[in-house]
Amino acid sequence: MKWEYKVIENQTATERTNKELMEKTAGILSNRTHLTVDKLNQLGDDGWELISYRPQSDSRRAIAIFKRLKNQG
Repeated sequence: MKWEYKVIENQTATERTNKELMEKTAGILSNRTHLTVDKLNQLGDDGWELISYRPQSDSRRAIAIFKRLKNQG
């Protein structure tokens, strides 16, 4: 088996959906990307599995690492 990896940096995790997050911020999001339930579900649908999530020292940033079998999606 061969794996491929995706590293997503400067993310904040939230239990909100994309819609809930947009409503909370009145449609204005900062440059920071959020890992919402919708985005995590989409990554899962694309074959990605979250294997590591590490908050950074300022707690508003994190590094998320995903893996999936090569030649998927």
